[in-house]
Formats: sequence, structure tokens, C-alpha cells
Amino acid sequence: MSEINIFNRINCNKELMKVFKDESQSEIGAMRKGLHLLEKELNEEKKHHLIKELFRYAHTLRSSSGTVGFTSLAELARALGEVFKAARGGKLEIKASIISLLNEGVSACEVLLEKKKVLDYKDLVKRLGKLINQKRQK
Repeated sequence: MSEINIFNRINCNKELMKVFKDESQSEIGAMRKGLHLLEKELNEEKKHHLIKELFRYAHTLRSSSGTVGFTSLAELARALGEVFKAARGGKLEIKASIISLLNEGVSACEVLLEKKKVLDYKDLVKRLGKLINQKRQK
């Protein structure tokens, strides 16, 4: 089922969808800013705090997207959240290459939300998942 016209198809009132979109934009913006700060931060305690915040933003985006039936956005946000969760638990070290992939994921969330178009996000979800699976296998 296509999500191109997600805001037209969802059987919710328009005010709820406006709140969803506004809140989602806020979560995506916060993730973008948090990743930028994380990339520059040297203090491990501050990095850990940023990762916890990034997890919370991704989790909120996943939950709200799932609630309104925006499954592609929920799935992508879940994949981002799993990476943040692994990093938060010390199971994954966030390096520049990982931040680049996370930024790609955040940009894809924005495209899904703003452009309301079909985006091949499944490959990105797989690549995010591989980060966690590779670490578990070592």
C-alpha cells in the first residue's frame, strides 16, 4: 500500500494530523541537531547524554508514526532507535561513518514526512540493522 498520500488517507481529523506533522518535524530537527553535536563532542559523558536524547527522539517519532499508520516512517525511526539503543548500552561505538548513515536515515525520515512520497527506505533500514548485527557477531 502506497504512502504517497498518507495525510489524505488516514482516517483522523485534520487537527490531529497537523499536530502529528508538527511534532514529527520537531523530532526530526532535534535528531539532526543532536547528530551534529554528537559529531563534534569529545566529552564521553556528554556524548552518552546526546545518545540518550537521540534515542528518545527516534522512539517518539516511531511511536507517533505507528499510531497514525505511517508505517514506513515508523519502521525507519525504529531502525534509527535501535542504533541509538545499542550505542546507549555501550554495544556500538558511534564513529563518523555511523553518524553519516544516521544522518542519511534522518534525511529519509524528513523526505517521507515532508514530501509524502514513496522512498526506498528498506535498504537503509537493512544497513542500519547491519550495524547492530555486525557488532553482536564480534
